[in-house]
Amino acid sequence: MRQDSRLEWEILDVETGAWDEAVTPATPIEAAPQRRPPARILAATVLVLILAAGVIGYQLWRTAEAGIAATEQHIGKLVEIEALRQQVRGQGGATAVDVASIALRSSAVMVQVVVTETSPLGEPLPFVETRFYRHGTAGWQRTAPIPAYWGSRSMVETASLRFDFHELDRADVETIAAPLDDFHHALRAVLGLPAPVAGLPITVTVAPQYVASAADLPGGAIVVLSPLLLRRAVGSDGAAMLAAEVRRQLIARAIVECRAHYGVRPAWHPMLDHLAGWLGHHAADLPSRAASAPPQHDGQDVPSALSLAALGMLLADNRADYASPGNAGYRNQSTAQAAAAFFDRLVAERGGGALPTLLATFGQADDWAGVLDILTRP
Repeated sequence: MRQDSRLEWEILDVETGAWDEAVTPATPIEAAPQRRPPARILAATVLVLILAAGVIGYQLWRTAEAGIAATEQHIGKLVEIEALRQQVRGQGGATAVDVASIALRSSAVMVQVVVTETSPLGEPLPFVETRFYRHGTAGWQRTAPIPAYWGSRSMVETASLRFDFHELDRADVETIAAPLDDFHHALRAVLGLPAPVAGLPITVTVAPQYVASAADLPGGAIVVLSPLLLRRAVGSDGAAMLAAEVRRQLIARAIVECRAHYGVRPAWHPMLDHLAGWLGHHAADLPSRAASAPPQHDGQDVPSALSLAALGMLLADNRADYASPGNAGYRNQSTAQAAAAFFDRLVAERGGGALPTLLATFGQADDWAGVLDILTRP
């Protein structure tokens, strides 16, 4: 038997609005707007963070300051102990030692120390020393200069000199570079030596370490000590001290060159040593002396003959009067004074060309009689 299946539809009678609401797609619910914290809360939070950072920074600063203060106190005690040890060993007569400044760098310190000694007349003689210390397993120990304090390497060049130095010495080097170049040209001119070769400057190395006096580097370079390492009077000028040492070495080199250039005989080498001292004493006015011309005497006899003879004989007499070994100090002092007067008179009366003439006679004559005979010729 076949059964019939039927679907019976029933349409409800509803209001029109209800039907539209039933078949309308659902509208997504909008997210509720987030509520931001008030500006006062943000400001308070930032303030708290700033205060916390300040407190931490202050604590770190206090810790660092305490460490620095402890180091300074320790170094001060160490300096005092060193002074006492020197006094016990009889190596120094310091009556007071004070730490002027301390520069910390990792596990090392650079210390400026003011040492006051007493002269035989009872006068205080303060001077400055620069010392270096490193911290190791045995505590703070005195050490050699630490080049890192001088900074990077640099160069300044003039027509005849090239300065090789580090940044810590830059101010001193830049102060003296041009005046030393002028001095170098004047020095060679007043001695009658060839002018410096263009493009071949002499290298002057300002070393951040202790070096032997008048030490030369390969290639004829001059090496001098950094002014910071010089034992100097309080208030002294580091640039002036550096310039004096460079001048001294330039003079020494020029004197050695004069011996070969003029063929100076060994008997006159002591006079060249006195000439070196005279050149150093007249470093400031050497350019004007080198350029000076002989004075005019209006046809009259040049008065240098008698004065040169008298000074020459004085030099010879000094060697005879103080011939004994016990009088060596008096002889050297008296001879140096007579030689200085001799050079003063010679250059004053004969101008800047007098010294080359004198040096040439030192290559021709064996004694003062021969030298004076050549110099007094019209």
